[in-house]
Order: sequence, then C-alpha cells, then structure tokens
Amino acid sequence: FDIDRDFWSDGEPPVWASEWGMDEFGPWAAFSVGGTTQRMRWIAAESFTMGSPETEPGRDSDEGPQHQVTISRGFWMFETQCTQEFPECSRL
Repeated sequence: FDIDRDFWSDGEPPVWASEWGMDEFGPWAAFSVGGTTQRMRWIAAESFTMGSPETEPGRDSDEGPQHQVTISRGFWMFETQCTQEFPECSRL
C-alpha cells in the first residue's frame, strides 16, 4: 500500500467528509455537525515496535517492555479530543 498513490485512488474522499487532504502527517478528513468541525486522521494498517528500550534515558517503568504490535486494518481516529461543543460526542 503506497499511501501517496493509493489512498484516494478512486478520486473520492470518504462520503462523510466535508474537507480532506494530505499533509506531512498523512491523510486527513473532516466533518461538521452544527457548526463544529472535527478532523480525523487515517491510521494505516502496519506493524511497529511499541514501548521504549530499557536503556533509554528518562524512561519510566510503564513504558515497556518493548513488543511488536500489528494493526490489521486501517481506521479513522479523531485528531484531537472531542469537545462539548461537538454534539455527536455525547452519543459516544
């Protein structure tokens, strides 16, 4: 999966998106409800190492052990916390 080439390869953003684009952090899309806009970020399917190494300066005890994590399907995640201004959050 090449995100720059394939993300919106059909030329269409998600049907719910009122705004969308790509920046240095990757693809994003936003939707608005009642005058409040919420931006979401695409989290791609991938594998990565989670946690910090035991030898990392300033490491806290809750930052390990390191282990492999696999996200098997991409998904949309809110870019920021949901505020009380956003009416849909009260339903979550």
